[in-house]
Parts: sequence; C-alpha cells; structure tokens
Amino acid sequence: MTMKHFGPTKLDAMLIPQIAKQWGTPVYLHDQAYIENSCEQLLNMPNAYGLHVRYAMKANSDRTVLRVVTNKGLDLDCSSVDEAARAHAAGIPYSRMMLTTQEVPADEERAELEAMLKAGLKYNVCSLTQFQLIADFAKVNTIDLSIRVHPGAAGGGESATRDTGSEYSCFGVHLNDVPR
Repeated sequence: MTMKHFGPTKLDAMLIPQIAKQWGTPVYLHDQAYIENSCEQLLNMPNAYGLHVRYAMKANSDRTVLRVVTNKGLDLDCSSVDEAARAHAAGIPYSRMMLTTQEVPADEERAELEAMLKAGLKYNVCSLTQFQLIADFAKVNTIDLSIRVHPGAAGGGESATRDTGSEYSCFGVHLNDVPR
C-alpha cells in the first residue's frame, strides 16, 4: 500500500512505532522526492554518445519504486525472468525492460521468456552459450539481441569475490570470442 504523507518532511523516530502500528510490519519507507531527484541527475549526466539509463531492479523491486523510476524516464534492468514478471505485474511494459542474466531458462520458464521477448523484452547476451541457446529463436522472431562484452583486461568489481572484469570473470562474452 502506498501512503503519500505520514507527517513532517523529516521522519521523526517517534513516528516509526505509529507507522508500524498503522501499516503493520515489515514496513518500508521510501523518499519519493529523493528517488525522483536521483533519476533526474542520472538522466542529465553529460554524455558524448547518448545515454540510456536503466534501473537495476535487483537493488529494490518494490512496485512503487519501479513505477517512480520508470515514470521519471528510466527503464529497468532485470536479472531474472521472475524480476521481469514482477515488474510487468507492477504495470511496466516489457518494452521498458532488459534482461541481463547468466542463463537461458528451460521448459516452462523458457516459454515464459519467449513470450516476454515477443512482447518487447530486450535480451542482453552474457556468454557464447547463452547466444547459442537463444539466437535461433531471436532470428526466427526478428528480435535484436544485445551483448555484454568482457574486455579481457585487468579485473574490476566491488571486491575480489565480485570480479566482473578480469580474465577469470564469467560476466560477458570475452572480447576474443566476439567474432564467433
């Protein structure tokens, strides 16, 4: 349930028990103005070649947050078919989403993915295996795919356990494999 205002502009710690009593727990409070301002800052970043901002919904998939960011002009980056389904259930069209995941699902989930792609979901290929598993379907249905390229350079990431760029990372099609 969305509540527009619950009191003063600044949240007073004394209000938290009242909010919990009224709305139940767990309860999540978000500052819509702050989120909207952050979206505007991202969309107004200087860029030389164009900019398409996507919100990584794995950060927070609350339907109200998803609606706020998409209403401000951001599209969504989904990391699973389930996330895409959740965003769609919140009223976001598949055409406003890109799926960036490490696998291509099978069986019933594969059928769900194919229906989403036909409805406009964009697909970001992150490995040669993914490409091999989805390329024929995409070609037959005239669906463009994007590709996440692994540059093969020295790594990066927030920590040694979240390495998204070194030669050992599994994120993206290695630059040497792109011609294939």
